[in-house]
Amino acid sequence: MGESIYEGKSKLKMTLGDIRGLVRGKTVIDFGCGEGLESVELARIGAGRVIGIDIRDSMLAKAAANARTAGMHECCEFTTATSTKADILICLDSFEHFADPATVLATMYDLLKPGGTVLTSFVWTWYHPFGGHLFSVFPWAHLLFSEEALIRWRAQIRSDGATRFGEVEGGLNQMTIARFEKLVSASPFRVERLELVPIRKLRPLHCRMTREFTTALIRAKRERTWAAVLFRRPSAPHSEPTGAASVRQVRPDVLRWGCIASQKESFHRGGYVLENLRQATLKSKQAGDKDRKPFRSVKNHLFRLTRSS
Repeated sequence: MGESIYEGKSKLKMTLGDIRGLVRGKTVIDFGCGEGLESVELARIGAGRVIGIDIRDSMLAKAAANARTAGMHECCEFTTATSTKADILICLDSFEHFADPATVLATMYDLLKPGGTVLTSFVWTWYHPFGGHLFSVFPWAHLLFSEEALIRWRAQIRSDGATRFGEVEGGLNQMTIARFEKLVSASPFRVERLELVPIRKLRPLHCRMTREFTTALIRAKRERTWAAVLFRRPSAPHSEPTGAASVRQVRPDVLRWGCIASQKESFHRGGYVLENLRQATLKSKQAGDKDRKPFRSVKNHLFRLTRSS
């Protein structure tokens, strides 16, 4: 997702709110820590020990360097795996990238002490206007064009050999709200609360039937959080029934349509991008792909989008 959403701000605070009291003196795992910025912040706000986990060695090296620079290296460690049990596990903007999210949930469960807490957040589920991340060069582009056409277009700017959405750097698992609810319901966790925050300008249209297209992010428990899901490992085996979270639509306190604006700025040369997508679609058709996506309406929409920026 676009890091510009968090530019100059605390991603940890925007997504989870004020969690100083929750993490103070605790062992915290930052699952999918990336460059470790949130791990360092967790140490700053009082976590007793922070373990950052990531599968990319390059990210772990950057995370360790960031912790040293911040003077937090003594209470932060970064690794690809750990046997340490944590009081709290935090996972931000990752669930839409995991290749096997059900296995990830099981791994999270094993990493927690009995009674431990998971806080996870992510935005832009698959049917969100920018749910395709890089592929969403304009709203819902990832739905209007075939996967093959978009991969062909991406090959012009990235050369990692990816042939499917799930093979791109970081992965993209096409996570939907319904799928996430099903995954969590089937996991051993006890879900405390799950809330959906609508896209601000689409809020009048947000309901059970339209939520996949009009939800900006998933949010839970704390009143002043931005995108969090909270679920716990039961203190004793089978002490709590496993079940789906109650879903409640809430008013987007801090959500702004600015994420759309930032995408518009990033792709202000939309005509160039669209032309490449057109060529990729034509190549897909020539290769036998029966793509019937409405290119003209997409072009008109992009024209209006760029004219209004």
